[in-house]
Amino acid sequence: RYRNQHLFAPFEIWTPFTVASFAKRWISDLDSMHSRPAFVRENLLCVIWEKPLVWLHKVNCDACVFTDHQRADFGCVLRDDMGSWVKGCSESLLLWSIRRCELFALWRGLVLAWECGSKFVICESDSRDAILDAQSAGI
Repeated sequence: RYRNQHLFAPFEIWTPFTVASFAKRWISDLDSMHSRPAFVRENLLCVIWEKPLVWLHKVNCDACVFTDHQRADFGCVLRDDMGSWVKGCSESLLLWSIRRCELFALWRGLVLAWECGSKFVICESDSRDAILDAQSAGI
């Protein structure tokens, strides 16, 4: 953030001292999180990418909306059962709702997998609504 201050907060001044104090505070927060019981820690730290089963591929999709720029972007990554990158794509879209953009990203990820010959895939997205919409449509 300090290096990209002109993007995040052009009128907020971040001195090296401010950055160092934030880093120390975050280290302290992480230390206190690790000192909690294991059952609490597991729930907080289990968000990692996992390889699919041997015969599956995995598609990870995400979208974001930039209302200031009147556009949306999305990206998809297809990985094999070893976790190796197979193919990916990213594009800009018209400004739609975030839900519609996430659905488009899921659709594009499935098309990407199909084009690569992957018929059995797992789709992952951070949009619960898009996943539920896709499931209700039978995808």
